[in-house]
Amino acid sequence: MSDFALLPLSSAPRVPFRLDGRILFSSGNYELIRLTLQPGESMEIHSQPMDVVFYVEEGTGTLTVENEILEIPGRTTVHVS
Repeated sequence: MSDFALLPLSSAPRVPFRLDGRILFSSGNYELIRLTLQPGESMEIHSQPMDVVFYVEEGTGTLTVENEILEIPGRTTVHVS
């Protein structure tokens, strides 16, 4: 039998900052975080020690990577390494 874990969103730990985020999985190599931003909300610019994958489910998002600004439409994934 395979190893697996079920984690309901309601019991996932919250991210350690002021936004509505839940840590769904975390390991030494990557994290899976569900982050919900309301119109006008944003994350502060920061460095990330690992690759990150963003998925914009609905609406649009603006992502700044180094000096480049990306406009990301809904239903789009972007990988940042």
